Amino acid sequence: MNVVFAALAAQAGLETRPALVGNRNEYVFNPQMAERYFLDRRAMAVKVGDTWKIVDVGEKFLTPGMLPWEEEGMYTLLANPKAPSFVKALVSPPEASMEKRTARLELSKAGELTGDVEESYTGYRAEQLRRRSRRNRRPGARSGFAIR
Repeated sequence: MNVVFAALAAQAGLETRPALVGNRNEYVFNPQMAERYFLDRRAMAVKVGDTWKIVDVGEKFLTPGMLPWEEEGMYTLLANPKAPSFVKALVSPPEASMEKRTARLELSKAGELTGDVEESYTGYRAEQLRRRSRRNRRPGARSGFAIR
């Protein structure tokens, strides 16, 4: 998926590069310790203005444009046959991962509370719930989550 995305971005006139991303689950990568073992995730880099944005369009449970939390803020190796370089992956702002609860309730004269409660999640919280839902779903059952 990342290669297809890069081809489409290149056709739109954007500069793209394959990228290898560090993962803080194992080790906080430092470019001075340039060892391929620590750059175990593949992504794509897209140049937006003067900044490289690291994207992984294969992450289907995340909000588009976000990287897994283990990769945000990590050094990333941009592939370039003439001059490979390291850049830091951007970190999503706190507003990208929100929980929202809305209730429409009525209290009857008898003291009975009825109504609807809606919960919505974005970013990393949504990713956790989507992954958990996928693991626990029975074959053929529909998911109760809408991915937007």
